[in-house]
Amino acid sequence: MASRVFKQLQFVGFGAATSYYLDTFSHLNHILTNNSVYSVPWLSTSLALVCAVITAVGFLYVLVYLPRFKGVRVDYEKWRETELKWAVPVLTASIMTGWHAFLYVLWRYSSLSFIWSAVADLGIYTLSFGILGLIPHPPLPRARPKTS
Repeated sequence: MASRVFKQLQFVGFGAATSYYLDTFSHLNHILTNNSVYSVPWLSTSLALVCAVITAVGFLYVLVYLPRFKGVRVDYEKWRETELKWAVPVLTASIMTGWHAFLYVLWRYSSLSFIWSAVADLGIYTLSFGILGLIPHPPLPRARPKTS
């Protein structure tokens, strides 16, 4: 357990340091506040933030709601046959759309170059997934060898 927490804290530390060093959240705030509502920069930033919220809520659904409140033991191998059948595609779409939207916004509408925008984007997602990884979850069942 301690090694898992330490690993997640490494992700949180890297993401926080990267976001702090590149001033990522100030860039996003500047884009949101200095552009008119419904302009392309404002809409792109809003799309990225909405995707980030959908991703966080989706992971909370999978990691907290299903096992703790519904009592479901999530089987990740057979996700198409379980309650994950809608969560996995939504998470995949929100992660991919949010990643590309953040990258576009930071590259196009901030002072960061393309490479630094990609690093800032990586920092945002590493910080987010590191924080979500700190949520304790029930242990996964051990895989049983297949019998023929």
